[in-house]
Amino acid sequence: MRWIFLIVILISQSVWAYIPPTRIILSRVSENAGNGTYIIEQEVQMSVGIEPIYLKETWVVENERTLRLTVQGTKDLKDLIRLQYLYVGGQKWQLKNGKKESSKVSEDFIEKYFHFRTSENLIGSLQSLNILPVPLASKKSTPKKGEEFKHEPESFVRYGRAEGSINYAFGKPTPVEQKELNPGLWVEQDQFTIRKLRLPSQAE
Repeated sequence: MRWIFLIVILISQSVWAYIPPTRIILSRVSENAGNGTYIIEQEVQMSVGIEPIYLKETWVVENERTLRLTVQGTKDLKDLIRLQYLYVGGQKWQLKNGKKESSKVSEDFIEKYFHFRTSENLIGSLQSLNILPVPLASKKSTPKKGEEFKHEPESFVRYGRAEGSINYAFGKPTPVEQKELNPGLWVEQDQFTIRKLRLPSQAE
């Protein structure tokens, strides 16, 4: 009976330690981003002085490169605040005094990371942030049989905790003696959703 119990523990530990290839994980993340154009509405609270301000954000999302944002005031600010922004291909467009003005999208613009529709585009973006290495292992591989098949663990992904759940943590771990934290991405193990993202600027 002891042997059976020990075997069950060892099997469960070996399964727990398995981490799928990065391309499979990020493919599931991009699948969860959906397809087509959709709308996200959310209420945002800002602290200005003593009283908080409540704003309504409406995002119209086409993909990670094309997003439209409308910000409206609520309650007493309903008719006082209305802002519109268009994010297209790395440029931010805004209507000011009846004129369109454009500027480069900030490096800390995190919203796009939740809307990548293809894993290849997501991988490219994470490589530019130094979270993933360049190049990444090819998605094409030669099928192997029996004992010839072996999945080599990738050094830049590990298990980690974020937002109270177990995640696949991408990026180099930050050494204890290092002051600035390394950039990283945390993807929930079961749901394949982004739980945490740290940019090179230290923004999270």
